[in-house]
Amino acid sequence: MSFKVYKGKPQINYFRKTDTTVRMANGSAVMLGATGRLLLPNNDSDDRVLGVLMGNAFVGADTNGLFPVALASEDVTWEVDVDSDGGAAATDVGRFVAVDTTADTTLNEIRSQVDVSDSGIPHFYITEVVSATKVRGKFGRTALRQPQGDAYDS
Repeated sequence: MSFKVYKGKPQINYFRKTDTTVRMANGSAVMLGATGRLLLPNNDSDDRVLGVLMGNAFVGADTNGLFPVALASEDVTWEVDVDSDGGAAATDVGRFVAVDTTADTTLNEIRSQVDVSDSGIPHFYITEVVSATKVRGKFGRTALRQPQGDAYDS
């Protein structure tokens, strides 16, 4: 699965891809790099999710081509699978978790799951557990919103 809109209507903007050797799959969380082009988050402390890629950006795709991104905003609730490391539980509601960076790069799962066992980089805030393998929530650490004095924004 991938990040999918559950509730709300995201704004769609178009951005260029950073490099021809990077594959970005439809439904993957993406961010902007220093050059203002799309990258995949790596769970680094300065990563800020921009939104979700709404189409495939294959290896070899023209870096000057424009790719649609559904912007992460407070008005949109996303549904996403949990990685296979551990299942989601009711106690995960209200927790910040990281985007899973270990998904198989040969599938359309690149940055398209959350890792409930990793809360080091607070990319995604869980508001509801649908099942042990699926959660709903909001992006908490985004390129669009920079909360002041937020303990998770260090």
